[in-house]
Amino acid sequence: MKNKIILFFLTILFGCSTTPKYDLAHQYYQQKKYLTAIYLFDEFVETEANTALATESILQRSEAYYQLGFTEFQSGNWELASKYFYLANSQKADELQDNCYFQMAKKHHEKNNIDDELFCYNYIFSYLPQSEFIAEILYNRILIYLEQDEKYLILTDFHFLWSHYPQNEYTKKLQPKIDELMTYFIGQSSEYDVDKSLDLLFRLSKYPTDLKEVIFTKIGDIYILKAQIAFSENDVQNAEIYFGKVVEFAPLKMSEVIFQKQKMCSIFIEKGDEYLAEFLFDEANLEYQKSFVLLPKCEYATTAIEKMKTTQLTYNTALEHEKKASQFEFKNDFENALKWYKSSYSFFEIEKVSQKIEIMQNLCEAQNNPRKFALKIVFEYENGKLNKEINGIIAEAKAEHQNELVKTSNWKVVFAIGEYNYEIRYDIITPKKSYYFAWRVDLKNRKLTPVNKISEKLMEN
Repeated sequence: MKNKIILFFLTILFGCSTTPKYDLAHQYYQQKKYLTAIYLFDEFVETEANTALATESILQRSEAYYQLGFTEFQSGNWELASKYFYLANSQKADELQDNCYFQMAKKHHEKNNIDDELFCYNYIFSYLPQSEFIAEILYNRILIYLEQDEKYLILTDFHFLWSHYPQNEYTKKLQPKIDELMTYFIGQSSEYDVDKSLDLLFRLSKYPTDLKEVIFTKIGDIYILKAQIAFSENDVQNAEIYFGKVVEFAPLKMSEVIFQKQKMCSIFIEKGDEYLAEFLFDEANLEYQKSFVLLPKCEYATTAIEKMKTTQLTYNTALEHEKKASQFEFKNDFENALKWYKSSYSFFEIEKVSQKIEIMQNLCEAQNNPRKFALKIVFEYENGKLNKEINGIIAEAKAEHQNELVKTSNWKVVFAIGEYNYEIRYDIITPKKSYYFAWRVDLKNRKLTPVNKISEKLMEN
């Protein structure tokens, strides 16, 4: 109260002069009456902010706070000292500020106040990064995280510790614990999708550990998987890129990479062969060429392409001859059509050409003697089955009746509706029963169709 009264009269006394205000504050400052000096400096700066003395006031006010903090620091009043140092806002205050928070952290540790202890460590780490205690702070913080099973926070802190203090005693002390943690994370990577796994493993690979080879082997395995996925999506370019990554990070997997590439190439060639079987030469070539992306000197692909080119040449020749044959067929010149169809088939055995050959042979015979050819078709049906069945019926009838009572018409050939269609008939007349057999014959396709039920039944016997 006494100080406030003095300040009130001093303010009245020097109210009209700015320099006396500063002089009074400075006088208290020199007398180490820092709280009063700070109060007066604040008043002076508030009214004379843009003067040279205002700047000097700010500096002296900072020093006053520092001196207050230093007094508390020497007495071990860490919390109060830290507040003064904070208000001092100077480099030398910061140099002691970390000591305050570090000592407060120790006290919290003794009382098992983990959250408060972490708060002190975090403050130093975030706001006083030049502190000499950073390495020890990280060590202590990691020990807490180990107790709390905060694995990712442990890795983050250790990465900073190792990056900035690689030879520090705290870094070396933590190494066995980190190796144990590495084993966990390597196993954990299998639980993620491929990209997240890679991200984790690459981060792990940046840490000092004896498990680096294990980590890079795992990275190689994932890139093989990515290559397989790309292959399944028909993305052979990326598959090759991923195989390159395997060799880059896990060179010992070279033999496995070659095996995987050969396996994929064999699938390309197999697919190409399927296209080739359907005479889709461009598609086949595209599949074969994919092999060279993975294996530039793939002998199997080279052989397959050579075979394809030969096949394509032969196939094209066969198509040319087939085209010629169809032109003769259009003119009803079946003999020349037959000749060119046979020539086409000799170059390449195409099923539809084979069918055409049969048809042309039929039409040639049909042109020469259609009635004779119609009878031939009937007589050759299932190795002469119809003729044998009819002869059997006649023999049975003659055995039952006198020969002259059994009448037959013999084979009759008559025209039917449609080009190259004829009807074949055979009649058997007996005293008890008469048989009227009839079949329609398609000379072009050598097709035999029963006209009535009795004829159908005879074919089924």
